Amino acid sequence: MHSDDRSTLLQKLLTFSVLALILALVLIPYTYVIVTAFKSPGEVFETRWIPQEFSVQAWIDVFRINEFHYYLWNSFL
Repeated sequence: MHSDDRSTLLQKLLTFSVLALILALVLIPYTYVIVTAFKSPGEVFETRWIPQEFSVQAWIDVFRINEFHYYLWNSFL
């Protein structure tokens, strides 16, 4: 019985590891997009993941300069 318990535990550990790897591969691009949305324009192309200063200027520009509300409305239609 002890050998069966060990193989079951090993199988669960392997399954969990594979699922954790898949989850990381799926979430990393989303995390990068969200973090980049709060970077200043000068920091966007830097290799550092975490910005030195969080900026909401890009969000302000999207709603103020562009006609984003028209594009959003078009998506709902």
